[in-house]
Amino acid sequence: MTLLSIVYLFIASLTAYPAGVFTTLPGVDLPGDINSAPVIDTNDIIVISLDQVGIFGNTVEIPVFIQSDEVINALDFSILLDSSNLEYESVIDHTGNLQYASFFNPNDLKLRFTSNSFSTYPVDPEKVISVRFKVLSDLLKRSDFQMLTGYLNGERCKIEIQSQGDEIAVSSKEITTDEIFITPNPVTDMMYVQAGEQGSLDMFDLQGHQVISGKTLSGGEINSIDVQHFPRGSYTVRIIHADHKVKTQQIILQ
Repeated sequence: MTLLSIVYLFIASLTAYPAGVFTTLPGVDLPGDINSAPVIDTNDIIVISLDQVGIFGNTVEIPVFIQSDEVINALDFSILLDSSNLEYESVIDHTGNLQYASFFNPNDLKLRFTSNSFSTYPVDPEKVISVRFKVLSDLLKRSDFQMLTGYLNGERCKIEIQSQGDEIAVSSKEITTDEIFITPNPVTDMMYVQAGEQGSLDMFDLQGHQVISGKTLSGGEINSIDVQHFPRGSYTVRIIHADHKVKTQQIILQ
């Protein structure tokens, strides 16, 4: 059995786990005394916020929050997606500390996410993760998400969609361009960004982790960004202009 098959079987069985399966570990002492973790109750909620969705062309990033007064060291959920309108892309770990796996099963149309961390998970208003989708129409709909199941510390908990409306308009202003706006490439220590106009910059590694978030760019000048402390490898840089137009470029740190 391949490693990918093992990961798939683990994620696919999430909703079949009894409450406490992640927290009952006889004979194993873990940080935070997980063996005697507090009981999850109605005050502990996973929130998927459409109200705070980030829209970048026809790509959306939907933040996930935890509302809890307990110490949380594991977060798991599954969601039935409307695959006629959503195409799953990746997960962004805002904590930088998670061990996680995610998988969209084309057979039952469910997105499954499982994670744990030796560090305590942040709670609302801090984001834990964001889930990135491509929207196949002009609207992101609340009804795109059904049959939500959630677990905190391995115990079943409430999970809800936060949205003031049933539909959110999605623009399609993403620019596909061969324009080189970052030099040099490959980059060693400093990269120089010609923004053209005011905007912000994000950078993602190959696993979809957001390593730079919302770096302000000045228009009409060259912006310098220090990247010497990031691991060497390939990254995607995204610029979002004030009018929500989006440009991306692949770079290599070496």
